[in-house]
Amino acid sequence: MKALYRSFFVSLSVGCAVVTFDGGRLGESAYAAESSEQVASEPILVVSGSVAAGQERSFTREEFEAMGLSSLTTRTPWNQDPVEFSGVRLSTFLKQVGATGRALRVTALNDYVTIIPVEDVKYDPILATRRNGKTMAIRDKGPIFIIYPFDDDKPLNSELYFSRCAWQVKSIQVE
Repeated sequence: MKALYRSFFVSLSVGCAVVTFDGGRLGESAYAAESSEQVASEPILVVSGSVAAGQERSFTREEFEAMGLSSLTTRTPWNQDPVEFSGVRLSTFLKQVGATGRALRVTALNDYVTIIPVEDVKYDPILATRRNGKTMAIRDKGPIFIIYPFDDDKPLNSELYFSRCAWQVKSIQVE
């Protein structure tokens, strides 16, 4: 029985990451960072709906971050200490894609969906791609994590805004 247990091996592919399970331990490849070549060449976000020319558009990390990085430092329900998040401001993103809708249907890699009213730009949330200066891998809530400045505006500390903080964002449909 022991030999059978040791030979049990499953490989699961998630995006560009491969997770292995071998008898109860995650293999080293599960924690390897994505290579910069993979990240640069593969889209991390697809945008569709009420956008410029009505066309779906994909962004690589490099293209997405070229819109301009901004930072905010805040505590979140998922981090006890303040964390510096860097990414593209929601307002900048909406201008860059020519968004004309009133809401964003945000979908995560696990198919979690949240609706964010465009009027939330007044809170200055960011579409974070970095945490404390480091690129966020899928296992760290990346490639994109929507973050509100919770420490700057106390009313944001509610389930309503926490639920809008989708992580592992894969697509945004402007409605």
